[in-house]
Amino acid sequence: RLKCQPTVREAKGFSPAQLAPAHEIVISGGLGAIGCAYACHMHDQTQGPLKLHLLGRSGRSFAFKAEELTHVCINKCDAGSSEELRPVGSREIDELLHAAGVLADMAIKNHSSVSIRRVVAAKVDSYYNMEHHFYGAKLVRVIQCSSIAALAGSSGQSNYSAANACLDSIAVSNRQRGNSQSSIQWGAWANTGMASARVLQKVDSMGLGVVTPEQGTMALE
Repeated sequence: RLKCQPTVREAKGFSPAQLAPAHEIVISGGLGAIGCAYACHMHDQTQGPLKLHLLGRSGRSFAFKAEELTHVCINKCDAGSSEELRPVGSREIDELLHAAGVLADMAIKNHSSVSIRRVVAAKVDSYYNMEHHFYGAKLVRVIQCSSIAALAGSSGQSNYSAANACLDSIAVSNRQRGNSQSSIQWGAWANTGMASARVLQKVDSMGLGVVTPEQGTMALE
């Protein structure tokens, strides 16, 4: 299991500027919307040395200016693959944000082992692979990006709901062992994330509202 040091982020008045020197963060799904938003936020707010490892299957660009790339290491890799994860440093990191995920929406009667495994692998298998890879790192905290679908369900997303519910249970189990680990059941993010325009309209009609990138990054902080 990942062993986390007691968190300092839960202290009253904590801010990124109070992080210890050489703060090092690994973000799975780091080239996606939520991972990128958090990386930009921490880059702007953290004082002192900072190194960001952004993991993503696409390897596509993200919203950093070219002159700021010295603080960032982009890893084109699937976090669920031990072979692809091997080049990522495993001993110096002190924070892990697991924001990876994929969708394969369809009616439950149309699901197959392939459509279920694909979604579960991105959430659960990737987490367990990183847990093994980063074993021994002096982690301050681990954050998992879950979904409100795990709590309330979502049409066509039985596989996604189950995968995120599994993440939630992992976080609860690890917290009971004394680790600083959280699983956040996100709703839809406005203008970013995996929610389509149709989903955003549905969420709005239900009166749930959406999460702005500013609200999301502050919650992660």
